[in-house]
Amino acid sequence: MATAGSERDSTAEMFSQLGTLLKTFNDLHVEKDQRGGNNLDIPRSMFLELDPWDPDEAGAISVSSYFRLFEDVAGTLDQQKRLRLLRSKMRGTAKQFMIDNMGSYVGENPYLYMKQAMVQWYERGNPGKAAASLWTVKRQPNETLRQFAEKIRQLAQVAVQEEGAELNAAQKVQWVRRKVLKAFIRGVGKELSSHLLSTEPATIEAALKRAEEIEETLGEHDEVEGPRAYQEDSYQPVISEEDNKKCLGKKKIVSVY
Repeated sequence: MATAGSERDSTAEMFSQLGTLLKTFNDLHVEKDQRGGNNLDIPRSMFLELDPWDPDEAGAISVSSYFRLFEDVAGTLDQQKRLRLLRSKMRGTAKQFMIDNMGSYVGENPYLYMKQAMVQWYERGNPGKAAASLWTVKRQPNETLRQFAEKIRQLAQVAVQEEGAELNAAQKVQWVRRKVLKAFIRGVGKELSSHLLSTEPATIEAALKRAEEIEETLGEHDEVEGPRAYQEDSYQPVISEEDNKKCLGKKKIVSVY
C-alpha cells in the first residue's frame, strides 16, 4: 500500500517533468523567433499578387522571367518562406519538379538552391529537359493544334543537340521530323491519337491536317440540333359508347367464292 509520502514524491516528480517539457517547448519557440519566425507567416497580398506558373502552358513566360517577377514581390521573405510561396505557385511539371527535389538539399539557402535547379532545368535551350519533354508533352486546353505542333518542333530542335549529337545535318532534320510526329500523335489527346494511330500519317504535316479535319468533324457532331420541323399528329378519334357496342356486336362475315 502506497504511503502519503510516496504519493507526494510521485506528484512532485510528475510536475518536475512537466516543467522541463514546458521549458523545452518555450526554448524551441524562442529559437524559431530568432531564426525569423513562423514560416507560414506570409502576407496574403503576396499570394494574390503572384500568378501561378506552368512551364508547359501555351504562352508561358520563361523560368528566368518568372523568378524576376517572383523576387520583386517576395524579396523581403526569408529562404524558407520564399520556398513555400514558390511551391504554392507552381503548376504541372514545375510543381512535381519541386516535390521531387525538396529533400535533395540541406542548408541555409534552400530557395536559392531550388531556383538554380529550376532555372537550369527549365531554361529554354536545355537539351536534356527538351528530350525528356518530348515523351511527356501534352496539348493544353485552348491550345490550337498548330500551336501544339510548333511547341513540339521547338523542343525537338533543342533535344537533337543531345540525342542526335553524332548525326550529320540531314540526319538531324529527319530525326527532328520523326520525333515531332511521334510526340504530336502521343500528346494531342486520347480521341485524336486513336484516329491518327489508325491512319498512320507519314509526316507531321499529314498528321496535323488529319487532326484538324477530325477535330472539325467532332465539333460539328457536338452541336445541339434544332427543334424538329414536323410533329406527328397526336389526334385520337373519339368513339361513343353506343357506336362501340355496335362494333362489338357485329359478326365478321367471310365471303366464299
